[in-house]
Amino acid sequence: MAAVLLGLAAPVPAGATSLAPFIDLQEKGLTTVDAGTGLEGLGAGTANLTVDVGGPVRFALLYWAGRDRPCAAMPCGIVQPYKDQQLVFNGTSLTGTIIGTEEQPATEAGATNNIGYFADVTSIVSAAGPGAHAFTVKDGNLASNLFRLDGASLIVGFTDTASTVTYRVLLWDGLDFAFGNDLTPGPARVTTPVTFAHGGKPFPRTGALTIVAGDATAAGADRLAISNQADVQNCLDGSSGSRWDSETLTIGLPASSATTTTQVFSDPGTNPDSLLWLAAMLRVPVDAAEVSAGNGCLPAPAPPPLLSVPVDLAPQLSNLRVKPKAFGVAKPSGAKKSAASPTISYTASEAAKVTFEVERVTKGSRVGGACVKRTAANEKRKPCPRFAPVAGSFSQDAKAGPNSRLFSGRLGKVTLSSGPYRLTATAVDPAGTARLPPARASGSSPARRPGRRTRLSRSRSPRTLDGEMTEDYWTVYESPLGPLTLVAGPKGLRGLSFPGRLRVPGEAARRPLPEIVGQLEAYFAGERRAFDLPLDLRGTPLQKEVWRRLLEIPYGTTTSYGELAGRVDPSLFPPEVEPWQRARVVGATNGRNPIAIVVPCHRVIGADGSLTGYGGGLRRKQALLDLERERQLAIL
Repeated sequence: MAAVLLGLAAPVPAGATSLAPFIDLQEKGLTTVDAGTGLEGLGAGTANLTVDVGGPVRFALLYWAGRDRPCAAMPCGIVQPYKDQQLVFNGTSLTGTIIGTEEQPATEAGATNNIGYFADVTSIVSAAGPGAHAFTVKDGNLASNLFRLDGASLIVGFTDTASTVTYRVLLWDGLDFAFGNDLTPGPARVTTPVTFAHGGKPFPRTGALTIVAGDATAAGADRLAISNQADVQNCLDGSSGSRWDSETLTIGLPASSATTTTQVFSDPGTNPDSLLWLAAMLRVPVDAAEVSAGNGCLPAPAPPPLLSVPVDLAPQLSNLRVKPKAFGVAKPSGAKKSAASPTISYTASEAAKVTFEVERVTKGSRVGGACVKRTAANEKRKPCPRFAPVAGSFSQDAKAGPNSRLFSGRLGKVTLSSGPYRLTATAVDPAGTARLPPARASGSSPARRPGRRTRLSRSRSPRTLDGEMTEDYWTVYESPLGPLTLVAGPKGLRGLSFPGRLRVPGEAARRPLPEIVGQLEAYFAGERRAFDLPLDLRGTPLQKEVWRRLLEIPYGTTTSYGELAGRVDPSLFPPEVEPWQRARVVGATNGRNPIAIVVPCHRVIGADGSLTGYGGGLRRKQALLDLERERQLAIL
């Protein structure tokens, strides 16, 4: 098949509510790359779209979209050039073509018009030549702005002259809006499916599907449906920039399958995303069984909830304390009067039965990220405290608000020996609903010898990162690539993510994590090539094996999804996964890496050298690779 480019349909501002075919191109070595950036709040600033062009450019397409409200009446009047229709791309002023609008007659802020633009920038990108380029985007008319300009994406097709494989690229574009909870039933709640007619082959293939969409956020819910695949939940999350997604993911094409259908959904319910769908592109091999593709549309799964039930349904305890700090025990007959028994105080959110349990703190040794029993063989290791439950418990019927009770230092008939302990309190309401994890406080028990006084102090929890930890703590580190959310617990660092992709404990658990932050600062300064942090990686055996293999990729180098899959124990893959599908499974697992940067999933790229996907967006992935390569060259 020769190159076929389909002409643009004339814009119909009020009625273009679905995507339409635009490009159908088939050539040897045909390769695509894309980049996206958020433009919300751009003002007079500049944004960058970074792509690595590996050969002669066949096409380069620029898309951008936003929302305008309120409209005085329906249909919203459009006089061109319309708001934000003018951009400056890499120094060249452009007036985009309106490729679609979709109106919302009623929103919380009045009638709204959602609008998408397109510009052919093939000549500009081609003139830049092969290589990695950061193309700039600026507002072309600061006096004419939409209510919100969400973002822009650049899609480039080029010929890889070293490739012997023929690929077919099909691209649909337009503006198809969906918001599941839209106040007006009809098209504004749903999108129209896109069906790529790529032709069937007698063997299964792997393709690369790219989705460009605006207005989604990490907090919103969305769904991407693809024929012959499981639906992808919350794929569109603003990962290419605030309210913008340019995502590429790997999909399977079964043998003899001649078409692939995809559709984005904003399902009605709690907090659905509003979606401005601009483009869908599929790249498939014509004469080979596999094609390198990305996994950018496979976000990390939501961590398990911190509570067994929603906070507002479970009783909560706070301010658990044991006072006074010094106390004694009852003395034998004739001895001086002992110090007062300590008082346990706490606050309950509602009436509940509170059960107290005690754990004795003993000295352990830090071995391999765990706190183990201290022996002669490990006594020179860094010390850490271990917790051993003491048999027995006691309880109290608590009222809503402040509560207190005396503690005698006894559990049933057992008197606590001298030493540090940790007190755990769990509240259960009359319906049996409990809040997890329980509240905790620590202290030292009274001594058993007559006249001996013991000072109460906080017991030591397992020291793994940045001080004494019994729970998960978190903070936000303002890195050169933007804010990073860090979550660490007793076993080590368990989460490092870009904004909106990681659930954190409550504000009370926020505190500095200087050891982690210090190593990250050294990494971004080019002074650290490897991290020395205990990690708490939680996942299936396959996931943990893939993440462990990521740690083996040397600083300043990259590997492909296929190469990474070849290093993984084949027995860990599900039996229904064929060998040719393992790269896809590894790509999905790579996308679920909970500890970005430290577990370097950014070092995995397409077999053809393309960046493919990244949870933090392709711009951040490119920046991390550039940082490491430049530092590596400086060392060499």
